[in-house]
Amino acid sequence: MKKIRKTLAICLTASVLAVSSAVSASAVAFKDVSGHWAETTINRWVSLGYINGYPDGTFRPKESITRTEFAVVANNAFNYQNKQAIYFPDVATTFWGYAEIQKAYAAGYMRGDTNGTFRPKANVTRQEAAVMLANIKGLAVGGSAPYYSDSGSISSWARGSVNAVTAAGYMSGYPDGSFRPKSQISRAEVVTMLNKALGGGGGNTYVPPTQSTTDSVQNMTLSNTTLRNTIVNGDLTIPSSMSSRSITLDNVTVRGKLNVEGGGTITAEDCVINELVMDKSSAVFRAEDGTSVAKTTFRANGTLEGNRFQDVSIANSKVNTVTIDAEVENLTLDTDADMRLYGGAEIETFEITKNADDALIELSKGSRVRNMNIRDGVRIAGKGDIDNMTVYVSGVRSEIEPDSLSRKNGANKPDFNWEYDGKRHESSGSGSSSSSGSNKTISKDFDGDGETYKNVTVTDDADIEDMHVTGNLTIDESVENGTVSLEDIRVDGNVYV
Repeated sequence: MKKIRKTLAICLTASVLAVSSAVSASAVAFKDVSGHWAETTINRWVSLGYINGYPDGTFRPKESITRTEFAVVANNAFNYQNKQAIYFPDVATTFWGYAEIQKAYAAGYMRGDTNGTFRPKANVTRQEAAVMLANIKGLAVGGSAPYYSDSGSISSWARGSVNAVTAAGYMSGYPDGSFRPKSQISRAEVVTMLNKALGGGGGNTYVPPTQSTTDSVQNMTLSNTTLRNTIVNGDLTIPSSMSSRSITLDNVTVRGKLNVEGGGTITAEDCVINELVMDKSSAVFRAEDGTSVAKTTFRANGTLEGNRFQDVSIANSKVNTVTIDAEVENLTLDTDADMRLYGGAEIETFEITKNADDALIELSKGSRVRNMNIRDGVRIAGKGDIDNMTVYVSGVRSEIEPDSLSRKNGANKPDFNWEYDGKRHESSGSGSSSSSGSNKTISKDFDGDGETYKNVTVTDDADIEDMHVTGNLTIDESVENGTVSLEDIRVDGNVYV
């Protein structure tokens, strides 16, 4: 829980207010930038007002950047001021970055997706950044992508742009020969590539100290708890002899399979994994800081955490429970294992096959599935969000109503008022909150219990938690020098102190 005083800027969650709540620190030495490979450029760009640090004195160079935040930085750097009308269903006029998105749209370097949405809070991948930078510079795109070890994973719509920005010297690959197109681009990388596009050098070449030398082997069985700067051309095995010990992989590329037969928590930083096989019961694989995993299969119960995983499949009948607390592009449940999606889970497409039987899928508050396709009579519980649900069979039970429901093959509508665990649960889907359109004034400690309000005004000291504000959050002047504590609060509009 963070204590927030009226005299300080409010910082809620990085995903909502990372730019709007950041403060300039041009005269302050960032405690997490000294010695960083992009230190010179970061400090220069902050001094120019193109990008800001955070109230706690950090810059967070490794942190990802959202589409709206990218627009703010690019607009500042290239002085884009003209605006154009936009009509995206997921960008409200009260959204803090609305005007910046208008500028980016007018400049022509950002557009919506094929569904007509803008995804303002989605993190930018490296291939998306390449496309936007090519648009900004007006580069001629086309042809095949330059050779990278993972060039096959560059999406067709981005290949020409990756080729163009690579040829122009604005972006480059990693020392292991990869481009990592679907990894989230970091704040430091964004500053560096835009600086190069403006004609600045700054002496910053992306060669982190830990990646200065790289060993190459064919196959390897891990014997130590830490492995760094290694390319495994075949398979890397974490053996059962590692028991439940914590494992660290740093700048490791596995072109075959990473077999997890032992270990407790496996933390991967700046790694490229072709295929991850989870074969150790209760093992946790945590992908951090630029790690990409193309394919993941489960042979035992386990957990995924962290950055984006591309294709995740649960098909082995020996698996009982899988926990996802990560971003996953494609998730397939092809057995009757139970699924737990924790608050950090964001699933683009969730395929539930005819082999899922009566599996229980629990979505914790904060989790989200954009597209769920159901081909068996599964049970769905919890307080997460489902954007689009398509059912191909009858007998589906869910206490979460999706924003959009489609029925195929004559399937009946799911039962959205079913009894789970001996209790009746109210639907947590859109339209279930009776207070979604109301304003709220808070003058004492308040637990919103996940409810949604239009505008919220705080008039006295209070500990406030667990609610969604679709409009503005105002800390009234009557609070004076009091303390307002916010926890698990989402604000779509502005925060006024």
